[in-house]
Amino acid sequence: MRTFKYEAATKAWTPDTAKFCLISASADDVWGIDEKSGIWRKKIQNRLNDALPEQLRLQLEAERKLLQGVIEKLNEEIKELKALLLSSDGKNQGLLQQLQKQLQNSEEARIREKQDLEKALQVLRSQEGELRQREETIKQLLFEIEEQKKNVGQVVVSEKTNVTDFSWEIVTFTGNICAGGTDAKVFIVLYGKDGKSEPQFLSKSPYDFRKGNKDVFKVHLPSNIGPIEKIVIGHDNTGLSPDWYLEGVSVRNSVDDVWNFKAGTWIRLYGDIDQTQIELFPTSGEIVETTIIAYQINIVTGDRLGGGTEANVSLVITGEKGTLEKDIPTPKTGYRRGETITLVLESPDLGELKSLRIGHDNKGFGAAWFLEKVIIKSGPQAWYFLYGNWLEEGRLSVDLNARHDDGTASLPITKYIVSVITGDRRGAGSDANVFIVIYGENDNSGDQILETKANNFERNSTDVFSIETVELGKLTKIRIGHDNKLSLIHI
Repeated sequence: MRTFKYEAATKAWTPDTAKFCLISASADDVWGIDEKSGIWRKKIQNRLNDALPEQLRLQLEAERKLLQGVIEKLNEEIKELKALLLSSDGKNQGLLQQLQKQLQNSEEARIREKQDLEKALQVLRSQEGELRQREETIKQLLFEIEEQKKNVGQVVVSEKTNVTDFSWEIVTFTGNICAGGTDAKVFIVLYGKDGKSEPQFLSKSPYDFRKGNKDVFKVHLPSNIGPIEKIVIGHDNTGLSPDWYLEGVSVRNSVDDVWNFKAGTWIRLYGDIDQTQIELFPTSGEIVETTIIAYQINIVTGDRLGGGTEANVSLVITGEKGTLEKDIPTPKTGYRRGETITLVLESPDLGELKSLRIGHDNKGFGAAWFLEKVIIKSGPQAWYFLYGNWLEEGRLSVDLNARHDDGTASLPITKYIVSVITGDRRGAGSDANVFIVIYGENDNSGDQILETKANNFERNSTDVFSIETVELGKLTKIRIGHDNKLSLIHI
């Protein structure tokens, strides 16, 4: 920027050799700063408008306006900044208060947590003291037991025993019988002369209580229950195969006193009867594995029209030594007319068989079943249960007594040829449904409808029919008629 100075003698502006810098100009004054001394001076007064050249004056006026605009804009920005600072200060004040409150809550929570930890530490210290006392007590008891062993030779469990922990060995014997194992949870309750135990669950492995297993378990009781007088053993009936065949249980205490309990029975639900736990009393002698017998069951369906069934069959075999109850899986083709279904069932020895109950659940299409007989074999022995009748609605099961000789449960089926001759008379033929009953010395055929695909019973014609019925023996009479007239002919 060029600077000028005013010469009073000549009353004219000349370039300023003092190197003043123009910083502002108005109609009256011009201010500048001496670059050598750095002092502000009012350089020009009341002469700018008079002495400046017109071009320079216009230039300075434009610069002045420009500077005023910049100053006004700066003032506006300063006002906005002040307002923003005030607003931001309010927000920051709220945020600061929120942070202070959170810090206060966090501090309170930390104090509470510290107090809780101190309380827990006090409890642990208290428990530690109790555990140390118990440890000292147990050490003292163990020392006394060792002293007793030295003096007596063994520890005797009696009413005077001071031992505070009693160990028992429980041995279970699962029968070596088909499906004799269980996957239910097995428990035992020991009843002694001086008290009883709580139910003690025995199984902790899926391999326990399998068919033919001998499983050993340890049970620790807090007090002395004295000599064993009885036990209760059972299961919770859970799992895929809860039924359990128990041969027996052996109970042994810490001084090798042994009590044996013989069972030889199923522990399971029998219909509505809950036998999932049993009570056993000590017996003499060792537990001997039950003898398992394979029984061959032959179920014969009678030779009758519609005699087969797809219903579910069940049976109960009763002998001198026990009972075998079984639901029999229905064959894929069901029980067919005139066929024999054979299956093998394993069971403890039932002894001499006495009776059989057999029936079905009446489910499926055409559930009515004509049962001829059941034959049960075991080695050279055989038992026969003859029926020869229907098991249907109203009578779905039957009790049969055993016999050692086979026999005829129902009469065999025989085919009879019947010829009917219609007379040579006007209107002698008939379109009605004609039936016949044949009577014999053994039985009668029941109502048999006489029909074929031909146009039967026309005037002066002979119609031939085939009838299947039981063996009637020597025939004695017939009864014939139709469904639209009352007249009957007896021959």
